Amino acid sequence: MEKENKKKLILKILLVAVLILIVLYLIFFLGKEDKTNEVPVSLEYEKIQRNMVQLKEFAEKFKEENGFYNNSDEDINIDFCKIDSNFFTGTGDGHFLCSIIVSTFPDGLSIKMNSKNEEVSKYCISKTLETEENYCIDYSGYLGFSSGCESDYKCK
Repeated sequence: MEKENKKKLILKILLVAVLILIVLYLIFFLGKEDKTNEVPVSLEYEKIQRNMVQLKEFAEKFKEENGFYNNSDEDINIDFCKIDSNFFTGTGDGHFLCSIIVSTFPDGLSIKMNSKNEEVSKYCISKTLETEENYCIDYSGYLGFSSGCESDYKCK
């Protein structure tokens, strides 16, 4: 009788051990995300992302104070940080942030804004990263990866 109790106890212990191993397997091996499609994160990317977020915030502040993202009569379509007090990337913190973004990777900047004569003020800024991916912000609130700016001033 005592041998049967020992066998039952050993079987219970083995069963519990097997269950613990299964749970650990599920947690550590099946719970990991597939990161093969993620863009590698570098310090430069993080710097551009952080500055694009701040530039987006400055754009909203500029629009709140001036009524438009671009306070001129002409559409803006440039690939550099032009000093011009009529639009948010050309003045104050906006120009400073734009310059930091450009200095991180010199090529691949696209700044587009419609004129103040349009019914809705719009902008789109796209920056090519060293990974050949584009990081983009636009007036609609989009902030992330895209293939660049569309003619409607949205990240595509």
